[in-house]
Amino acid sequence: WRKLIRKYKDTPIYNFSHSQFSGLENNTNMFSYSDVSIENVNTKEILNADKELETKVFELLQKYPRSEAAMLQQVSKQLDKNDALYLGNSLPIREWDLFTDKHLSLSRVGSNRGANGIDGQLSSFLGFSHPHKRNIGIFGDLTTMYGLNAPWILTQLPQHQIHIFVVINNSGGQIFSRMYDSKTYINAHSFQFENWASLWRMPYYPMKKIEALPHTNAVVEIFPDPVESDLFWKDLRK
Repeated sequence: WRKLIRKYKDTPIYNFSHSQFSGLENNTNMFSYSDVSIENVNTKEILNADKELETKVFELLQKYPRSEAAMLQQVSKQLDKNDALYLGNSLPIREWDLFTDKHLSLSRVGSNRGANGIDGQLSSFLGFSHPHKRNIGIFGDLTTMYGLNAPWILTQLPQHQIHIFVVINNSGGQIFSRMYDSKTYINAHSFQFENWASLWRMPYYPMKKIEALPHTNAVVEIFPDPVESDLFWKDLRK
């Protein structure tokens, strides 16, 4: 967005919207959706291309089973339709949309898409949770670090209300490794969350291979293979 305003400020922009405002400060050509007609759309061709891409993604998930994307897909296969799912912030949301089981139909799905921060995600998950379901929250490691004190409220929630904190520990904000050359943005670390689980008296399940998710309050820490994850994204870009 900043690039559109600054670097590409002289580039013609065509904005199709029901609103009269584009959100950009430079000159914009405005069109209402009602002004636009699309002719001769080959939907079959589009659907076939989408199916072909889905097949290639599936092949990569099989090729790199310990990549972050593949492990998240394997987590999705452990969910029951009665489970409630919360996705904590950017990367889990994107990867869930792209790679997980398309046939999974859950009773309740929520998220809190932080536009400029990752604070409060674990607390949002606990507020979102339902007393008669197994509630599963999926978070990155840095997001979890921002909410280490969130489980204090667990003792005040109904005892039959289940909360499973799934932490994807890829040793930092790896989404930035594909965006910037500098490693500064990654905020790399070597922390694990076993003692955090112990602090809040929750069972701890470290997983380098996805197993069945528990049916009690717990911390599930997932350790993707960084080499396989890197190869997966490189092959996906190709």
